[in-house]
Amino acid sequence: MPRVVESIPKACLLIAAYKVDSSYLQAIELQVERLGLRDRVRFIGQREQWEMPSLYSLAEVLVSIPSSDGLPQSLFEAMACRTPVVLGRLSAYEDVVKENESVLFVDFTPEAVAPSIIRLMSEPTLKGRIVAQAFETVREIASLPRDLERVELFYGALLETRLVRRSPRLVIDALSLLFR
Repeated sequence: MPRVVESIPKACLLIAAYKVDSSYLQAIELQVERLGLRDRVRFIGQREQWEMPSLYSLAEVLVSIPSSDGLPQSLFEAMACRTPVVLGRLSAYEDVVKENESVLFVDFTPEAVAPSIIRLMSEPTLKGRIVAQAFETVREIASLPRDLERVELFYGALLETRLVRRSPRLVIDALSLLFR
Protein backbone atom coordinates (compact mmCIF):
# COMPACT_ATOMS: atom_id res chain seq x y z
CA MET A 1 0.00 0.00 0.00
CA PRO A 2 2.84 2.50 0.59
CA ARG A 3 3.88 2.10 -3.07
CA VAL A 4 0.29 2.49 -4.28
CA VAL A 5 -0.25 5.65 -2.21
CA GLU A 6 3.06 7.01 -3.50
CA SER A 7 1.73 6.82 -7.07
CA ILE A 8 -1.96 7.40 -6.33
CA PRO A 9 -2.17 9.60 -3.20
CA LYS A 10 -5.97 9.33 -2.88
CA ALA A 11 -5.96 5.52 -2.96
CA CYS A 12 -7.80 3.86 -0.09
CA LEU A 13 -7.67 0.20 0.85
CA LEU A 14 -10.77 -1.48 2.27
CA ILE A 15 -10.06 -4.68 4.16
CA ALA A 16 -13.00 -7.00 4.71
CA ALA A 17 -12.61 -9.94 7.05
CA TYR A 18 -14.30 -13.31 6.75
CA LYS A 19 -13.41 -15.97 9.31
CA VAL A 20 -10.17 -14.14 10.01
CA ASP A 21 -7.77 -15.08 12.78
CA SER A 22 -7.91 -12.20 15.28
CA SER A 23 -4.14 -12.23 15.91
CA TYR A 24 -3.51 -11.99 12.15
CA LEU A 25 -5.92 -9.07 11.85
CA GLN A 26 -4.25 -7.37 14.80
CA ALA A 27 -0.84 -7.80 13.13
CA ILE A 28 -2.18 -6.15 9.97
CA GLU A 29 -3.63 -3.26 11.99
CA LEU A 30 -0.26 -2.75 13.70
CA GLN A 31 1.53 -2.81 10.34
CA VAL A 32 -0.87 -0.19 8.95
CA GLU A 33 -0.12 2.02 11.98
CA ARG A 34 3.64 1.47 11.66
CA LEU A 35 3.58 2.41 7.97
CA GLY A 36 1.58 5.57 8.65
CA LEU A 37 -1.31 4.42 6.50
CA ARG A 38 -4.12 4.81 9.00
CA ASP A 39 -5.87 7.42 6.82
CA ARG A 40 -5.52 5.24 3.69
CA VAL A 41 -6.73 1.88 5.09
CA ARG A 42 -10.20 1.04 6.38
CA PHE A 43 -11.03 -2.18 8.19
CA ILE A 44 -14.67 -2.88 7.37
CA GLY A 45 -15.01 -6.28 9.07
CA GLN A 46 -17.22 -9.10 7.88
CA ARG A 47 -19.95 -8.08 5.46
CA GLU A 48 -23.24 -9.71 4.61
CA GLN A 49 -23.44 -11.40 1.21
CA TRP A 50 -26.03 -8.90 -0.04
CA GLU A 51 -23.60 -6.01 0.62
CA MET A 52 -20.80 -7.41 -1.54
CA PRO A 53 -22.03 -6.33 -5.01
CA SER A 54 -22.12 -2.71 -3.81
CA LEU A 55 -18.63 -2.97 -2.40
CA TYR A 56 -17.26 -4.60 -5.56
CA SER A 57 -18.93 -1.92 -7.69
CA LEU A 58 -17.47 0.80 -5.49
CA ALA A 59 -13.94 -0.59 -5.78
CA GLU A 60 -11.63 0.44 -8.58
CA VAL A 61 -9.64 -2.78 -8.15
CA LEU A 62 -10.17 -5.99 -6.19
CA VAL A 63 -7.02 -7.60 -4.81
CA SER A 64 -7.35 -11.29 -4.00
CA ILE A 65 -4.08 -12.91 -2.99
CA PRO A 66 -4.76 -15.90 -0.76
CA SER A 67 -1.91 -18.39 -0.39
CA SER A 68 -4.29 -21.24 -1.27
CA ASP A 69 -7.84 -21.36 -2.50
CA GLY A 70 -10.43 -23.22 -4.47
CA LEU A 71 -12.27 -21.07 -6.93
CA PRO A 72 -13.56 -18.12 -4.90
CA GLN A 73 -17.00 -16.69 -5.40
CA SER A 74 -15.48 -13.26 -4.81
CA LEU A 75 -13.61 -13.56 -8.10
CA PHE A 76 -16.81 -14.24 -10.06
CA GLU A 77 -18.72 -11.59 -8.14
CA ALA A 78 -16.12 -8.90 -8.82
CA MET A 79 -15.96 -9.86 -12.49
CA ALA A 80 -19.77 -9.67 -12.72
CA CYS A 81 -19.66 -6.21 -11.10
CA ARG A 82 -17.12 -5.13 -13.72
CA THR A 83 -14.37 -4.63 -11.16
CA PRO A 84 -10.87 -5.51 -12.36
CA VAL A 85 -9.05 -8.13 -10.31
CA VAL A 86 -5.44 -8.50 -9.22
CA LEU A 87 -5.22 -12.19 -8.45
CA GLY A 88 -2.56 -14.25 -6.72
CA ARG A 89 -0.91 -16.69 -9.07
CA LEU A 90 -2.54 -20.01 -8.11
CA SER A 91 -3.03 -22.96 -10.42
CA ALA A 92 -6.72 -23.23 -9.39
CA TYR A 93 -7.47 -20.07 -11.38
CA GLU A 94 -5.63 -20.87 -14.60
CA ASP A 95 -8.50 -22.76 -16.26
CA VAL A 96 -10.92 -19.91 -15.59
CA VAL A 97 -9.15 -16.61 -16.12
CA LYS A 98 -6.32 -15.52 -18.38
CA GLU A 99 -3.31 -13.36 -17.58
CA ASN A 100 -3.60 -9.80 -18.98
CA GLU A 101 -7.00 -10.67 -20.47
CA SER A 102 -9.48 -11.11 -17.63
CA VAL A 103 -7.20 -10.53 -14.60
CA LEU A 104 -3.70 -9.49 -13.69
CA PHE A 105 -1.89 -12.35 -11.98
CA VAL A 106 0.74 -11.50 -9.39
CA ASP A 107 3.28 -13.29 -7.30
CA PHE A 108 2.80 -13.11 -3.55
CA THR A 109 5.08 -10.18 -2.81
CA PRO A 110 4.34 -6.50 -2.20
CA GLU A 111 6.79 -5.72 -5.00
CA ALA A 112 4.56 -7.64 -7.44
CA VAL A 113 1.14 -6.57 -6.14
CA ALA A 114 1.59 -2.79 -6.00
CA PRO A 115 2.57 -2.26 -9.68
CA SER A 116 -0.47 -4.24 -10.86
CA ILE A 117 -2.82 -2.16 -8.74
CA ILE A 118 -1.18 1.03 -10.01
CA ARG A 119 -1.44 -0.17 -13.63
CA LEU A 120 -5.16 -0.84 -13.35
CA MET A 121 -5.81 2.46 -11.61
CA SER A 122 -3.75 4.53 -14.04
CA GLU A 123 -4.27 2.79 -17.41
CA PRO A 124 -7.94 3.16 -18.38
CA THR A 125 -7.53 1.24 -21.64
CA LEU A 126 -6.03 -1.77 -19.87
CA LYS A 127 -8.65 -1.59 -17.13
CA GLY A 128 -11.48 -1.37 -19.68
CA ARG A 129 -10.18 -4.32 -21.69
CA ILE A 130 -9.75 -6.51 -18.60
CA VAL A 131 -13.17 -5.57 -17.22
CA ALA A 132 -14.89 -6.34 -20.53
CA GLN A 133 -13.16 -9.71 -20.96
CA ALA A 134 -13.72 -10.66 -17.32
CA PHE A 135 -17.42 -9.85 -17.63
CA GLU A 136 -17.72 -12.05 -20.73
CA THR A 137 -15.77 -14.81 -18.99
CA VAL A 138 -18.05 -14.83 -15.96
CA ARG A 139 -21.11 -14.82 -18.23
CA GLU A 140 -19.77 -17.93 -19.96
CA ILE A 141 -18.57 -19.95 -16.98
CA ALA A 142 -20.91 -18.89 -14.19
CA SER A 143 -24.20 -19.65 -15.89
CA LEU A 144 -26.72 -21.34 -13.61
CA PRO A 145 -28.92 -22.58 -16.50
CA ARG A 146 -25.88 -24.03 -18.27
CA ASP A 147 -24.62 -25.67 -15.07
CA LEU A 148 -28.05 -27.14 -14.34
CA GLU A 149 -28.16 -28.56 -17.87
CA ARG A 150 -24.71 -30.06 -17.39
CA VAL A 151 -25.73 -31.69 -14.10
CA GLU A 152 -28.97 -32.97 -15.65
CA LEU A 153 -27.04 -34.54 -18.54
CA PHE A 154 -24.62 -36.08 -16.07
CA TYR A 155 -27.43 -37.62 -14.02
CA GLY A 156 -29.12 -38.83 -17.19
CA ALA A 157 -25.97 -40.59 -18.33
CA LEU A 158 -25.53 -42.18 -14.91
CA LEU A 159 -29.12 -43.38 -14.79
CA GLU A 160 -28.68 -45.12 -18.14
CA THR A 161 -25.85 -47.28 -16.82
CA ARG A 162 -26.21 -50.40 -14.75
CA LEU A 163 -23.61 -49.11 -12.30
CA VAL A 164 -26.09 -46.70 -10.76
CA ARG A 165 -28.61 -49.43 -9.99
CA ARG A 166 -25.94 -51.63 -8.45
CA SER A 167 -24.07 -49.06 -6.38
CA PRO A 168 -25.56 -45.73 -5.26
CA ARG A 169 -22.17 -44.94 -3.71
CA LEU A 170 -20.73 -44.52 -7.23
CA VAL A 171 -23.22 -41.74 -7.94
CA ILE A 172 -22.07 -39.85 -4.86
CA ASP A 173 -18.41 -40.38 -5.76
CA ALA A 174 -19.05 -39.23 -9.33
CA LEU A 175 -20.83 -36.11 -8.10
CA SER A 176 -17.98 -35.22 -5.81
CA LEU A 177 -15.66 -35.36 -8.84
CA LEU A 178 -18.02 -33.14 -10.83
CA PHE A 179 -18.04 -30.38 -8.24
CA ARG A 180 -14.33 -30.19 -7.45
